This record gives sequence, C-alpha cells and structure tokens, in this order.
Amino acid sequence: MENHSRPLEQVKRIREYFEYIEREQRGISEDKILHKALPDHLKSEVLMHITHAMVSKCPHFSNRELGFQRQLMTSLEQRFFSSRSMIITPSLPSDGMYFIKKGTVDLLSETKMGESIPFRRLGVDDYFSEDSLTDHWDCNPYLAVSVTDSELWYLNRFVFYRLVENFLDEGAQLSKLEPIKKANTHSRHDTTVTHGNSGGNSVFFIHPDNYFIQCWFGLILTITIYTMMTIPFRYAFMENHEITTIWLLLDYFGDFILFLDLLIRSFFLAYYDDSHLVTEKERIWRHYYESGKMKWHIASLIPIEVSALYQPILCPMWKLQVWSLFRMNKLFRLLEIPALVTSVESSLAKLGVRVPKNAIRVGKVIAVIVFSAHFIACLFFAIASYNQYHTTEGSHTNWAYMNGLFSKPLLCPDQHPDTRDLTRRYIASLYWSIATLTTVGYGDITAHQDSVIEILFASFVLIIGTATYTLVIALLDDIVSQLDVTSSLYKTKADKVHAYCEMEALPDTLKSKIHAYYDNLWQRQLGVSGNKILSFFPDYYRKEMIIDIIRPYLRNTLFLKDCSANFIAHIVNCISYELYLPGDTLFHEGERCNSLILLYKGKVHLLNSKGVKFKTVDNGVLGETSFFCFEPHLCSAKAVDTCQTFCLSASDFVSCLRENKMTEQFKEYLFKNTTQILILKESVLKMIRNLKSSKMKKMAVEEKSKIPKGVILPDTLSRCSWDAMLLLQTAFLAFIIPYQISFMSHDTALSLFLIDVNIDLFFLLDIYAKLNKFAVIKDGSLLSSPKDFRAIYLKSSFKGDLICAAPVSFVAFCSGVQDTRYGLLRITQLIRIRHFGKYLNSCAITLNSRTSLSISTEKLRIIQIFIIMLF
Repeated sequence: MENHSRPLEQVKRIREYFEYIEREQRGISEDKILHKALPDHLKSEVLMHITHAMVSKCPHFSNRELGFQRQLMTSLEQRFFSSRSMIITPSLPSDGMYFIKKGTVDLLSETKMGESIPFRRLGVDDYFSEDSLTDHWDCNPYLAVSVTDSELWYLNRFVFYRLVENFLDEGAQLSKLEPIKKANTHSRHDTTVTHGNSGGNSVFFIHPDNYFIQCWFGLILTITIYTMMTIPFRYAFMENHEITTIWLLLDYFGDFILFLDLLIRSFFLAYYDDSHLVTEKERIWRHYYESGKMKWHIASLIPIEVSALYQPILCPMWKLQVWSLFRMNKLFRLLEIPALVTSVESSLAKLGVRVPKNAIRVGKVIAVIVFSAHFIACLFFAIASYNQYHTTEGSHTNWAYMNGLFSKPLLCPDQHPDTRDLTRRYIASLYWSIATLTTVGYGDITAHQDSVIEILFASFVLIIGTATYTLVIALLDDIVSQLDVTSSLYKTKADKVHAYCEMEALPDTLKSKIHAYYDNLWQRQLGVSGNKILSFFPDYYRKEMIIDIIRPYLRNTLFLKDCSANFIAHIVNCISYELYLPGDTLFHEGERCNSLILLYKGKVHLLNSKGVKFKTVDNGVLGETSFFCFEPHLCSAKAVDTCQTFCLSASDFVSCLRENKMTEQFKEYLFKNTTQILILKESVLKMIRNLKSSKMKKMAVEEKSKIPKGVILPDTLSRCSWDAMLLLQTAFLAFIIPYQISFMSHDTALSLFLIDVNIDLFFLLDIYAKLNKFAVIKDGSLLSSPKDFRAIYLKSSFKGDLICAAPVSFVAFCSGVQDTRYGLLRITQLIRIRHFGKYLNSCAITLNSRTSLSISTEKLRIIQIFIIMLF
C-alpha cells in the first residue's frame, strides 16, 4: 500500500486490522474459514450460532418468521474495526445495518462548526444504521466510531431486499420499521438509534482492553522475573549474609503488588464471555476461581518466610539464605509467565511496536535457556556448598573446590564472600549450566566423581540439555522454512512457468518477456497478482481504498460522475486490478469493448489500425464512449511503460444497473447526452483521419521488438553458464585469498599465479559483457538495448566490479611480492562476494527449469547458510 502512495491513516487502519486478526484470532480469518473451509450446511449452522443473539434481540427481526431469520443470519457479513476507526464516515453513505458482536461503538453528531460530538454509546448486541435498509441515505445523519477493537456484523441493503422478495409476508410487514424509526427520530442527536441491550452498570470495573491493565500485566511480569532471578541466587550464593532493609523493601513491595493483582482479578477485572463483557463482581470472582489461577496466586502469597523468625539459621545456610528458601513459594507465579508475555506482546502491538514473529520466537527460546541456566546454576552451586560444608578435612567431594571456588572449609557463621568471589562462583556455575544445556558439556567443569548427588543432578541436566538442543534445532528449521514464505511461493510459481517455457520451446524473446512480467510482479507486488492482493483485504477496506484511488477518474467519467455514492460503492465491488508491461496491448481496434479501463499509473499509446500513434494517455479513462455505448473500440492501446489499471467489465456493469434498478436511468442518460458522446467519438476519429501517410511511416510502432545482434538475454543457456562460472570463481576467491593471507609463507607457485591471472581476465570479460552484451530486466521491463543496460550497469555495480578485476596478482607476481603480502594485495577482489547470492540464485533457477532437480527457496536458504558457515 505504501508503494501505491496510500494515505498514512488508511495504511495504519488496514495494518491494525491484520494485527488484530493475528493477535486476537491467531491469524485466522473467520470469513475465509466460513466461506472456503466449510460446506454450506455447516457454514449456515455456524453463522446462526454466532449471530443468533444479535438478531433475536433486535425488535425489527425478533418476531419474524423463523425461515426469514435464518436467511438473515446467514446473510450477515463480518467486519472488524480497530479502536478509534470510523465505521460510518462523512464521505460514504451507509448502505446497510450493523450489529455489534464485540466491542463498543460511539455515535457522533456533527455540529454547525464541523465538530463531532458523541451522543450515544453502544455495546454488545446493540445495532445502528437500520434506517439505511429502507432509505437510500445521500448523507449520513450521524457518524459511528469504534471505541475499542470491535467485531461487527453487517447486513447489506441489497441482500436485505432479496430476502424480502423471497418472503412476501415479511415484505408486507416492512412498513413496521417506519414507526420505530420515526419514534426514535426526535432530533439529529437521536436518529435511528435503538438498543437491544442498553442497560448500564454503574459498578466499578476494569475493562480488559484498558491501557491500565495492559501496563499492570507488564508490571506483574517484571516482578515475577525479579522473583525468579533473586530468590534462587540469594539461596545459593549469598552465604553468611544478613537480611538487609533493601531486601525487605524490594520483596514486600513485590508481594504488595501481587496482592493487589489478586484483588483486581477477583473483583474488578471484567472479561468477555462469548463476546459479552461481564462486569458483575460475583461472575468475575467465579471466572477467576474456575480458571485455576487463583490457587497458585494465593499459594504464592502465603508468608512462609515468617517461619524464619523462629528458625533464622539452618547451617550451612545463614539468615538471608533461609529467608530466600522460605520464599520459594513465590515461584508459583512462574506458571503464568507465558500468559503474561502474550499479554505484553498484544499491548505492544496495540501501541504500534511491531517485532518480527521469528525474532520473538527466537527471543523466547533464548530467554527460556537463560532463565533455566540461571536456575540450574544456582542449584548446582547449592549442592557444592552443601558438600563443602559436610566435607571432612582433606576430602573435598564437590566440583566448586576442585575448580578453586572454595579455598577453605565452609563455616556457619563466617565472613561472607566478597563481590569478586561471588562473581567468580556465579559465572563458573552459569558457564557449566549453559554449556551443559546447549551442548553435551566441554568437560573442563564437571561433577565430582565421588559425589553421587552431583552426578545425578548433572545427568538430569544433560537430559534437559538434549531436549533443549532438539528444541533449538527444530525451531531454527521452522524459522528457515518460514523465513520468506512469500518468496518461496513466488519462486515455486516462477519455476513452473520457466519449466513450461522450456517444455514448449518458446522463443527467447517471448521467454524474456514472461520472465520480465514475473520480475515486475515481484518488484511491485511480491509476486501476487492484483486481484489476489485485493482479495487479502476485507471487503469494506477494499472498497474504501479503491474508491479513494479512482475518485479523481470517476469525476470525469460518463454516467458514473452523476451516480450516487451507493451505486459507486456497488460498482467498486466489481472492479479488478490488472498490471500491463511495456509493449502489452490493452485492447485492439474493432474489438468489442468489454471493459472500462481506469489507467491509474503509467502511459499508454493510442494507435490506429496501421499501428500509428496519435495520442498518449497518462492517468485517465480508456474506452469510455465504446464501453457505455456497447460498441467496438475506435482504436488500439499499447502500454508504453508499466501500467497499473482498474477494470470494470461490461457484464458486471449491467448487473449493477439491474440490481440497483437503474437500467432505465442509464438509458435516459444516454439519450440526453447523445450529442456529447458523439462529439467525443468524433474527436478521436478526427485525430486518426488527420494523420498523414508520411507521418504514419515515422510513427509506426512495430508489434515485435527486435533484439540487437549479439545481445544475450537473461534466460539463455549461455548466460546461465556464465553465471555458474562466476559462482565457482567467486567461491575460489573467498577461499584462497584468506588462505594466502594467513598461511602462505613460501613463494607463490606458478600454477596458482596462472589461475589467478585467468580469474582476473574472466572478470574483465564479465565487465565487457555487462557493458555491451548482457540484457537485463529492470523493474519488470526487458532492456535489450546496449545503451539502456550499459547505463544501469554503470550506475550500479560497475565500480566495484572494476576494482575486483584490477590485475593485482599479475603486478604482485612480476614485482616479486610473495608470501602473505601477495594475498593482502588481492584482498580488494573479495568485493566480488557481494554477487555470490545472485549467482547462486541464477544457478538454482537454471537447474529447476532445465533439469529434473527442484531447489526450493527453503533449500536455497539452507545452502546459503551452510556456505556462509563454511567460509
């Protein structure tokens, strides 16, 4: 969207929609599941289950025939709106009714000063804009904005009309909508707003989407991490330390916050039950109790450390260690860390802080490893301390003493270790823990062979380390496979097309044109066709975006410029997006005009039957008169550069006329504007007739572009072979130059010198070929003229390639420079490595299209990672 210069506000709202789907619905599009993954009978049952409460609480439909209600429920369309998003806007009249499934919506009235003032707040199972079902609004009587992330279900006016036509008895009762509407239309501030469930609740509660509770969960997570890090550390390492005031303040501040959290969750934190916001204290308490979290939270708040007042010393543990031991119940809160992390992620996403999913997954695994390593390190050292305390003179059966961490027997009481000793002990323990968890240990720090408890504990950690290693490998494999799913899908599709071209023995020119199309598609739309891209957007955002794009063209288009906003909105649903490359023909003279083309970006030449250009159109409407008169095209159109267009087919246009009952209006318009249409047609024909034959010869556009002699196209076998040779020579340089710098202490061998000279000559030939022989594809366009691709090469990689091709090996050998200095002089040739990925990708494409091998993007990524690690 940013590539298409969409307004930042529009880009932000659509991005928020996809983030909401990912955050609240785990990336599942309910609309796609219902319409594509379920059979019709199951889809109907699911829709009725979802929408029954909303429809049954609406007085307009609650007493209707059951068959009518079922049809209405299955005709509703799901829509999502992020917080503070406009639902009913000033510019586009509403053409349907909204039911609120989840969230809160404010209705706003506009004052004479242009300000928007909220006059009513709606909640779950409420509805609004019902009058637009029976009246065509030319101007919205009020606006609607979502207060929170909201899920609405929408009933389109035209769908409602079809339902009424199928149920004649219900159609007769449709007039009952009018009294309800009029009874509620006392002023502009109360227009058409009725409530299905408008009772308020004055009891204090905290909304689950409130910023306060999101920050609160972040604070709880911080305190939980503090507890997880400090309690095991103090218990294991802080021997002979007293309980200081700072420790008491920090510990009990955390306990106080956790106690407040218990109260908030027990009585004040509202929750959603089937999209209904529950605020009653009794139901909140029951929900918290039944969730199973309450017992762990209460258990973590029990002040067991009070026991330390009666038994403050348990040798070898001194007061602070005993205090920490009795506070181990606080670690019950660790069970909630995954939920807290998820909550913090959602809060950051709502604030616009976006972190790549793979980075989050890797970060979580690293955090788990680090916290596990910390906990295991504390336990491992605690075991060593216990062994050290109970050791006999001359027999120290613990790993810490063997590694110099204990210099004397452990006494209780005694002087506490200084910061230096404390740091050494913790780092050594953490080192052993990380080495054992992530590998099979390095062997420099091991459990003492005479300590059974240390050996058993180390064996247990090795088992955990094996599971951790397996988890990390599986995670990395999954990340690599999903590193660029879009690229993988595009490459698979492009490979199949290339293989088909080879199978059908298509000419090189046509193959290059097809390759250029896919390259352009990747550059502009990541390999996804226009209509496919539009299908990713929900209908309401898609409609809004297209209207915003094509509005300037519609203002000057026959008939459409005089149509209502409702009809335009219906037309937009039928518009498709098409991409044309330079040289593509949009339509031919004499062909029936089957589509109206709105040229959004690019230039198009209009040609007569002889191929003579008589006009260039830049961002305009093509085939206007022929389309509305259902006549053949008066001329041909050919793309000059890459053109992005929106197309409306004649059949879809006629269907829209019929559904909106505007067929007669369209005929009247053609009759009244016959003169204007004839003038437009005559202006085109006059330009064609005025072209002289001498001018026609100069302006004739050839249908087939000629490739200059000697120019090599990108997809030819010779070009692919050339790239393969460059790949091998670049790999050789990446290996031999560091080797020469590091290990070559003797004179340069003549054979190695000859290889180096040949590589230098080959790189010089490569520069010549790129300047004069190698056609390129730039932004989806095939550039076969030496002048064009030479200019691109000179602006891009020419300088770096020239430095790489400098004959430094020849100069060094002739000057008598030997040993490591010979390699140092050639270090600039490593710049050629920056093309390694391009050469490798070219070879993979060649193997996929010309052999039976299949190298997917995932395999290619693994090969690249392997080569990087190898070098």
